[in-house]
Amino acid sequence: MARFHTATDYIKAQRLRSVLMQEVADAFKLCDVIAVPAYPRLPARQESRETAGSDVKPGPPPQGYRASNSYIANMTGIPALVLPCGFSSGEPKLPIAFQLYGRPFDETTLFRAGHAYQQRTDSHLQLPPAASR
Repeated sequence: MARFHTATDYIKAQRLRSVLMQEVADAFKLCDVIAVPAYPRLPARQESRETAGSDVKPGPPPQGYRASNSYIANMTGIPALVLPCGFSSGEPKLPIAFQLYGRPFDETTLFRAGHAYQQRTDSHLQLPPAASR
């Protein structure tokens, strides 16, 4: 696919990336870490062939890629850390996580924030309901 992008497209993307990097740097003037959901939505439920009845229409095929909120770190090069924070309230119980972003080259603060969260919660010790039976 990269063969179809022009040099002009690449230069425009790099300019946009520079703007994004400056906006992220400005955000970190006000805070040490930024917390965001790790994924914008829960994964889709996959029905097994044994449990799906004849009156149930098959859903779309499972997709291998789930969009995440890691694009800011990927585009700007800032460090990021993903931590579990529990399970969804609906059935089936699905794991959820959040992501911390840190200042460039400040992984120490990022790890300290993640460690502080884990010291005050037990989310990282919880097992999914199916595994705890």
